[in-house]
Amino acid sequence: MAQDADAVMIAGDGDIFTAPVGTALPTNPTVALDAAFIGAGYISEDGVTFRDEKTKEPINVWQSFYPVKYRVTESNAELEMILKQWDLVTVPLAFGGGSIIDNTTYFEYSPPAPDVIDERACVLDWTYDTFAFRLVIPRTMVRGSIETQLARASESDLPLTLGILGTPGVDPWTLYTSHPSFDPSA
Repeated sequence: MAQDADAVMIAGDGDIFTAPVGTALPTNPTVALDAAFIGAGYISEDGVTFRDEKTKEPINVWQSFYPVKYRVTESNAELEMILKQWDLVTVPLAFGGGSIIDNTTYFEYSPPAPDVIDERACVLDWTYDTFAFRLVIPRTMVRGSIETQLARASESDLPLTLGILGTPGVDPWTLYTSHPSFDPSA
């Protein structure tokens, strides 16, 4: 593979969207999203961290001091970000569900019951120069805990980690892009 400075990516900006599991998923980097996908608003300037990791165990044999093979015993993937807005979309997203009630003169948020698992489809869009990138995830759920500082001197952020869930026979995530460095015929 040749060195290609144009293939060094900087994700200049982007957006994250969630929808109920089962919502029609996009199949290219630029098609309009189904109306059920709702944006999560501002994300901290650190952007989104995408992590995909595999746990491997060595297979040892009597005849070798070194493992002769490794087997994958677990695979985990997640998106991690800090939501900057507190609203009817982000609070239920960060806390894994719940409900908001309009009481005419005020609004009331009630968190979900402890045993509720709020699954959502997720799309992460970003651009590099004029090229589109789209990470499509059929199933996610909030993973981790919420800790936010309510203070006079700084904004109160909503940290969010979305764990990627698997479905037999379905890719856990798919990346679509218009960037030419992915063209196998080039």
